[in-house]
Parts: sequence; C-alpha cells; structure tokens
Amino acid sequence: QGRSFLSEFEARKLARLYGIPVPNFRFAGSLEEALAAAGEIGYPVTLKVASPDIQHKTDVGGVIVGLPNPESLRKAFKEASERVRRVRPEARIEGFLVEETAPPTGIEVIVGGLRDRQFGPTVLFGLGGIFVEVLKDFSLRVCPVNFKDALEMLEEIRGKSLLSGFRGKPPVSKEKLASLILKVSKLMLEHPEVDQLDLNPVLAYPDKVLAVDVKVGIKRPEEGERLERPPASLEKLFNPKAVAVIGASPKPGKLGYNVLFNLLNHGFSGKVYPVNPREKEILKVECFKSILEVPGEVDVAVLTIPAGRVSQALEECGVKGVKFAIVEAAGFAELGGEGEKLQEALTGNLRKYGLRLVGPNCAGVVNLHNGFISTFAPLEALRKGEISIIAQAGIFAVDLLQVHPLRFGKIASLGNMADLDEADFLEYFAEDGETRVIGVYVEGVRRGRRFLEALRKASLRKPVVVLKGGKTREGSVKVKTHTASLAGNPAVWRFALKQHGAVMAESLEEFFNLLKFFSLQPPMEGPNLSILTYTGSMGILAVDRAVTLGLKIVEYRREALERLKEIAFPWTSSWNPLDLSFLAEAWQYKAFIETVERLKEVNGILCMVPILKLWELGKAAAEAWKRSKPLVFCIPMADLHSENILRFEEKYGVACYLTPEEAVNALAKSLRYHRWLKNSRKTK
Repeated sequence: QGRSFLSEFEARKLARLYGIPVPNFRFAGSLEEALAAAGEIGYPVTLKVASPDIQHKTDVGGVIVGLPNPESLRKAFKEASERVRRVRPEARIEGFLVEETAPPTGIEVIVGGLRDRQFGPTVLFGLGGIFVEVLKDFSLRVCPVNFKDALEMLEEIRGKSLLSGFRGKPPVSKEKLASLILKVSKLMLEHPEVDQLDLNPVLAYPDKVLAVDVKVGIKRPEEGERLERPPASLEKLFNPKAVAVIGASPKPGKLGYNVLFNLLNHGFSGKVYPVNPREKEILKVECFKSILEVPGEVDVAVLTIPAGRVSQALEECGVKGVKFAIVEAAGFAELGGEGEKLQEALTGNLRKYGLRLVGPNCAGVVNLHNGFISTFAPLEALRKGEISIIAQAGIFAVDLLQVHPLRFGKIASLGNMADLDEADFLEYFAEDGETRVIGVYVEGVRRGRRFLEALRKASLRKPVVVLKGGKTREGSVKVKTHTASLAGNPAVWRFALKQHGAVMAESLEEFFNLLKFFSLQPPMEGPNLSILTYTGSMGILAVDRAVTLGLKIVEYRREALERLKEIAFPWTSSWNPLDLSFLAEAWQYKAFIETVERLKEVNGILCMVPILKLWELGKAAAEAWKRSKPLVFCIPMADLHSENILRFEEKYGVACYLTPEEAVNALAKSLRYHRWLKNSRKTK
C-alpha cells in the first residue's frame, strides 16, 4: 500500500501476537465510539491520535493521559482534534485510540528493533520516554539473543540503578524485561518486512512490563547476504609449493619486481615462476610467456598487471588449475562505475574454475614462517612471531610490516574482497597453530552475519583484536523511530563486536598495544591489580585508570603486608601502589614479584620501571616472574621501538608500555575478554 509504518492499531495487534503486553485498547473513529470504548475499558483512560502521518504523537499534542470520566473525555477529544489539525493540517486523522491508563509508578524504558543493512535484525534496550534521544543511554545486540544476553543488556546502560530501586521506588522485574527483549528479537527474526520497531515507553514494574506505545516501520525485504560459496581451505594460499608472478618485471621499483624480489629473498622454499612475455629471465630466474607454459602445478598466482588485463589472466589461471589468485592491481570497484563492472566480470572465472581470489586492489598475502611474501613493497629482514593480521587496508602488509617492531606471523591484505573476505581468514587463523592472536582492521563487511559467526568462533579459540575504521555516521539519514535514531550503524558495530567476543581497539596505537599484550601475556582472570612504582605520580595515574576501567586495587592481607614491609623502606607509606622511590634496588623488585605473584587475591601485576634501570630492576622482576598471571611494565619516557626494549621484551616476554594508562588498559581489556570467553563457553 506504499506505507512506511503500520497504524498503531495494526502495530499493537502484531505485538500481541508475540506476547508483548500492551494496554487494553479500542479504536474510535468518533466521539461516540470513544465514549463507548472507554465504558468497556473502564476509566481512567488515555486518548491518542491515530494518524499514518504522525509518528511522535506527543509532539503535536495528540496524547492526553488519565481522563477520569466521560466529561473529561469529551473535552479532550475536542481539544486534541483541534490541536492536531492546527499543528499538522496536512496529516490524515483516522481517529483515536482509547486505552486504559497505565499506573504512573513504572520506570520508562525503551525496547526496540532495527534491521541493520550489514548485520540484519538487532534489538535495543535503554532508558525511554520523550528524552530517549537526549539521554542516548542504551545497549544493543544482534538477533537472535538469549536470556543471558538480554540480562546483560540491562546491566550495560548507565542508568541501570533505576532498575534496581531508586529513591524509595521498588526494583523492577528484570526477568520480565529480559523476556520482552527476547520477544522483540523473535519478532524481528520472523518478520523481514519489519524494518524498525519501537516500544517506547515501556513501563517497567516490580511484577510486569507494559508497552504503552508501539511503532512498527515496514519496507519491502531486501535480498539476504550473497549466496554462500564453497568453504575455502586457505592452507595452500599460505603454504604454497609453487607461485607464479604474472607481470614480473626486471625493473626495480615496479610492483612485479618487488613481489618477485620478496619471494626470492626471504627464504621461500617453494618454486617461483616469473611470467612476462617480453623477458627470458628476471633476477636469474627463468621467465615464462604465459602461466599456461609453466611446468607443473601452481598453487598461487600473484597478479601485478593492470586492471584491464586481469580477467584474461584469471581465465588462463583457471585453465592451468591454479588454486588461488592474488590481484594487487587497483582500478576496480573502489572507483565505481566501470570499475565495478570490471570487478563483477572477474567472478565468472572464479565460479567456472573453482579459483579463489584475494583482492583486487590489495597488498598481498604474507607468511613469515615460510618466507611467502607476496606484497608489492620491497622488504628487508623481518621479525616473525605469532600475530596474524586481516586488513582491508594495504598498509598493514607494507609499511607497518617493515617498521613496526611487533612480531607478525601471517598477514592478509584483502582489498575489495570480490571473493575471499574477513570471515574466510578468521576461520583459517582460528585453527592455525602458528597464530596466537588475530588482529583485524575492518571498515565494512559484505556478509555481516557470516562475519560475526566467524568472529565468535575465532574468539572462542584465541583473542581477536578489532580496529573499526569509519566509526562516524555517514551522511544525513532520515529516521522516524527512536530506535533507528539511536542505533546508527556505528553503534550497531560497537555492540555487535562486543557481543561476538572481539577485543575492541579505539585507535591504531591501542590496536598494536593490545596485540602485543595478547601475544606475550597470560590472561587477566580477575579484577585485582597489584602495582609497584618508583615514582608516586605514575602509581596515582595507574590507580585512577584502573578504577575507571573497573579494576580493583588489591588490599593485601596481613601476612603479605608484613612481607612487603620487609621489602620497603622504613619511610614507605603506600603499599598498593608500593612506592620504592628512585632508591629502589633489584632485590626489592625481585622480592615484590615473588611475594605478590603467589597471592590468590592478585590477578595482574604492573611495574613502573625507569628506562635507565631496565636491565637491572626490570631484569630482576622479569626473572622472578613465573608467568602464572600477567606482568606488564610501564617505562615512562622510553622509546618502545628501540632495540634495547625490543630485546628485553623478546627475552623475557614482558609487555612494555609508555604510560600507566596504556598498561592498565591492556590488562582491563584482557579481563573483559576472559570474562566473555568464560561466559560464552558456559552457554555453548
């Protein structure tokens, strides 16, 4: 019928079908019908204008609450009709809803649903009423949700204390609220035509909940996520026995030269075949005119040729039986228009031959464990480790790989993701024995629910640190429900990542800080923190940050306190943080670690270490550490990329940070991930 919203009468009928409690109501097209409806329902009643053109009825004076008798109803009917027509003369007034007036003692909350373009149906909970968009105090989950998810949502809002009883009001029924969230989740899953849903306000009481207002936005269901392709085993992509470089070049600086140089100069043990019809030999390796002339099987073809020649090259790769193609050329969908058509043309060869594609417009795939480095930047000696990266941006396989001191193991630069995407690589890295922690830089996904499923499965096995690019809301989007206004895509991303186990980084710096922590440290399994410092200011900053992030500063028991007094100076007055001043000696740092690491009430340890005494004080602490709980260092004013600190981290496995805030932040996010992991495994 061309409508974007159900009438409130229709919306309430739909809500009742799912057991969503709404006030008893009747539709009235005239004053006489309104009086009759009120007689059936019983006074006091509430009068609400019914119009397909008015979504926020309070704004136009279309809601009058608590009418105690027929006389007040007659007066309200007349005044509301005149007021609404005066404020919104163009609106179609179908009549009024007459409903029982809910007891005013309930707490106003909102429960809503929104169909996100990337992740599908979502459900929202927050403080409600007319100030909902001002307060912006809400939590969100991607559907489906379980009862535990729903209860967690209630605890995530800033105003959660209102639900537990406030200023003499009794606590509301959290079980009833959680049940209501589940009903909305079910409705959103079963009705793809429902685009937005608002229950606002919902009045929450000690024994029930009541959805006083119901809005349902509708639109024609969109196509679901693109059809699933056969699952991809990426083992031969990261561990190929034979690689062809199509577009290999003898000219230094050209992409085809750099890729070939990297493969030949980083210990890759497989066969390498340059392909260029104009050359007989490049870098002392025989060159072939076409991949079809290459002897034997080829697992991976790296294409460094212009975009216009890629489709034909992929056809030849398919005929040859190549398993994977890495297309590094730009000029495809990122340009729009003709570039999109050019990219779409690539997929035909993929389906025809079973060829799998990385890119186009990517910076290649890297495996430092076997020297398979297909990126187009010439790289020198690299530090290999157990961090694997999935990134849409090519810089992660180029500059950062060369200059950042972290030890990476595998990197996948995905580019436009015409075929393989983050979900495929998450699944691979989750099972990869050489990967201890996964880092993901993502701007957007095409298979949103598939991505979340892969993220959750990977997070159940190892930490996945995610940095989301594009967090601000793009453009000006007209929304007509409170839920849609609150739950813009950046908010959906934030809650969806948290729901599925991601350790979220807020900046590039934090991204690498967290990868460092998880690649070196055991998990933080509780909130209790023990701090050692040589300067009071750093200890105070650490405490401030810890308390802000929900950690607790351990209060030592008598036996431990007596031991710390033996370690400290006679004038020491602070025990956590234990401030040993600039006079601290190595034996004191050693004794401190030996004392607090064995305490059950301590879950993590932070030590401030002066850079000039790193190999004295820091060494003593690190050598005493048994790795039973995390130990991190804060080294103020240090160059964390210096060879001095890198050698220390490599030898002792202690994560070093520049500020107390960075160190505490890593510990707090480790604890958050540990709690998610523990709770998720209980509910599997």
